[in-house]
Amino acid sequence: MLIALGISFFLSATGVYFRDLGHFMGHIVTVLLFTSPVFFSLERMPKIMQKAMIVNPIAYLLENARFVMVYNKSPEWLLLGLYTVISLLFTKLVVISENSKRFCRRNLKLWNSN
Repeated sequence: MLIALGISFFLSATGVYFRDLGHFMGHIVTVLLFTSPVFFSLERMPKIMQKAMIVNPIAYLLENARFVMVYNKSPEWLLLGLYTVISLLFTKLVVISENSKRFCRRNLKLWNSN
């Protein structure tokens, strides 16, 4: 859930400068859905495709959820913790800290121009 928050902060930060980003998000979400292991397990894919699919940020979380719910196994806590720390750092350092002052200036300019 934290990675989704980080991605949404990044997209909202980018959307301030690129207004057409919202039009492409529907297509991007559709591609992420069909390239993530929602409908299939990564174990059933060839090894080359498994390496390519794990780049998808949703794939790892879905595989861990499948292990817990379907196979009744415990998740990989160390990797989930690492995933959480990376998403928090991405959210804080890249998105919020770097762009907060620019958001205020940009929004004030837009508001005053109307």
